[in-house]
Order: sequence, then C-alpha cells, then structure tokens
Amino acid sequence: MKKLKYIFWLLFITTISMSTTPVDAGLNSEQIILTLWHPYADDIQAQLESLIEQYNKNEEHIVIESIEFQNSGFLLDQLILQLTSERPQLPNLVMLWPHEAALIDLSNVLVDLSSYTALPNLEWVGDVGRDPFSQKTIAIPHSIFNLALVANLDALKELGYDAPPTTWEQFQQMACTFREKSGWSSGKFGVVWGFTTMLEAETWLAMSLSSHMDIFSEGQYQLDIPAMYESATTLKLMQDRGCLSLETERTTIINTFASGRALFALLPSTSLSILENAIKDHFIQPFSWQTFALPQGNKMLIYTPSVAVFDLDTASNDATVDFLAWFLSLDINQLWASALNAFPIYQESSTLTSFSQIQTSWEQMLNTPLIALPTIAGYDVVRLEIRFALERILANTTLPKDEIPALHTLVNQITRNFYGILENQEP
Repeated sequence: MKKLKYIFWLLFITTISMSTTPVDAGLNSEQIILTLWHPYADDIQAQLESLIEQYNKNEEHIVIESIEFQNSGFLLDQLILQLTSERPQLPNLVMLWPHEAALIDLSNVLVDLSSYTALPNLEWVGDVGRDPFSQKTIAIPHSIFNLALVANLDALKELGYDAPPTTWEQFQQMACTFREKSGWSSGKFGVVWGFTTMLEAETWLAMSLSSHMDIFSEGQYQLDIPAMYESATTLKLMQDRGCLSLETERTTIINTFASGRALFALLPSTSLSILENAIKDHFIQPFSWQTFALPQGNKMLIYTPSVAVFDLDTASNDATVDFLAWFLSLDINQLWASALNAFPIYQESSTLTSFSQIQTSWEQMLNTPLIALPTIAGYDVVRLEIRFALERILANTTLPKDEIPALHTLVNQITRNFYGILENQEP
C-alpha cells in the first residue's frame, strides 16, 4: 500500500495536479532557475505566487518556480520518495516544519544557514531551526503563531469573576462552575463545557510551560517534571467533573466557543479571525471575549512554519539564500504572515490589525519568553506518544506518577533511535 502511495505521488507531480508559478519563456543563459516546494493551496497559494511574481519581475539573475503539494504530509512524502530514489529530483528550498527538516537532514542534505548573515537574526523566538544533534541551523521561520487561551468575558462576569484565572486551581473552578450552572444565560442551546481544546500533545505541553520547563534541553526531552504532573492532574479533575471537552477537530472547538457554550477554549492564534467571524454568525450583538496567558504560564509555546534550503551546489545555494533574504525581509514578511493569519518574524513589525484580540495575542507573545516546538527528527512520533500517554491518564488506565516517567524514557529512546545514538553514547 505504501509503495502504491508513492507511485501515486510520483504521477501527481508530473501531471496537471502540480501547480507551478509561470515563468517568462525568454530566460537568458545567465539566469538561475530555483524551485520552491510548498504545502499551501487556494488563497494562500495565490498570495505566495503573487509575491514570487513580484520577485521575478524585479530580479535579473534569479527566477523562482513554485510547486504546490496541498498539505505538508503529501510534501514530506514526496521529499522522502526523492531522497530514497536513485536519481533524486530535489527542490532548492522547501516550506516545512522544523522537525520535518531535521528528519530530512538525517541524510545531511540541507544547507547550514548559520553562516549567512543576510538572513534575519531571530534569537527572540528561541533556538528555532537548529538541530541540537547535528548542530546545524537547517531551517528558518517564515511566520509564527501561538496557542491562545480565549475566554468569554460576559460569561465570566455573570459567574461573578472580574478577572481570568492565574492558577490552575482557579481555572478548574471557573470552568467547572460554568458547567455546573448550565453555562451562560445568553449561550445557544446545546451541551456546555467549561474548557474545550484539542486532544493533542501540544495542549499538554502548552499547559505545562513554566519557569521549570524547556521541551528539550541537555540533549533530551524534559517531560518528567512537576508541571507535567500538575497539568495532567488538572485535565483529569476537569474531566471527572464533566467540564472538559477534548476534541479532534478544531472547527468543533470554534463552534462550541462561538455559540457561547464554553467558558474557555485553547486555539492557535491563526484561528482567532475565524473565531471572531463565527461569533458574529451566532449573535447579532457579539459577546465580549479576549485572549489571555495560560495560568502559571511563564513561557509561551509557539509554532514556527519554516523554510529549508537543499545543498545542491554553491551557486544555487547562494542564489536561494538571496531570494530567502528578500522573502524574509520586514515588509514582505508582514504581507506573507498576513496571508497565513499568522504573526511576522520581526518584533518591530508594525500594528498588525484593528482586530483587538489578535493584537493582544501578539503583544502577549512579545512580552513572554517563547519556546518553539523542537527541531528534532522523530517529533511526529514523539507527539503521538505524548497524546497516547495523556489518553491513558484520562481513561484511568495509568496514573501520572507511573505514566510520565515511562513517557520521558520512551520519547528519549525514540529520539536516540532516529539519530542512531547507542544507549550509553553521548548525544
């Protein structure tokens, strides 16, 4: 079945399903043609191709062609297929997640970007794009977003609260009081929840971020820490009281909160504009809502969609970095981030929007230490194991005191296996 899947995608990129940015046929022999692979479709693809067209019109020696793969899973499949073929056809640059870049670079095929001074210095977002095992900077973010806690302020006020929670105990009490009092008096008909969020690893990690936690440090994942126990216990207690809704579809979370049937929701900041429109669809007079920092969260989890450069030859590598420096420049980056409903990569970016909740989320990010998801091969497997561990805790299959140490050991062994590190060998 896997082989058939790969054959399908090989046909896919050679047929009309492949979307390529048009290039002027009158190219001269001195021009370098570079290929960009990306996972974006529809309006986002149109905005990307518009930016590329702008670059191509103003650049004499470099021409960019883009190829679209609809989503990141299909794109990663195609990269792996090419890397395992006898005559791989690789792009010059690719848009992907940092941990996917780390997986690809297990074959040592990506350019170390750390020596290119034309690229922006993004120390403020943390050590993003640098593989701690190879010590290479293999990816650079082209946008940023975070997980935002949103609260229905009108419902909070009705419950007698004048401020959001600052501890997990307060959070649990507010959420479960909302549930036990049958929700908000102006909410739409249906089941009510105190807190709704995704059933995924990042929910648990985001809730656990505190002054005591980095996701990865000293050569390993750091999961056997007090914050992981506290957040797991909080979720378990909320589930036992019937005030927690863990979902597998983000649209369900948006609809539940937008209809006034949840007090709190945890959503990517890229979904905030969608949420605002959904609230307006449900209410003639939309309720008041805002984004807040997670309780006891001294750090913020961020996502960093990134770009990596394949190491093909010196001339094309340098030309690719020239384009990348333009694409990541302040003005162009703001346009691109806006197309993604994401945040730009520069702290000095101007006011993003008149939409107050997005602006508030941006300001919270600027004023909070950030932790990005790791640039480590195998994170896709690790995040599944984290989710499975949370499911076992919530299902009373195991207790946190047993599950979390075992999880810590397992995910670090998985990582060592990806990098071929022996049991007693230093990373």
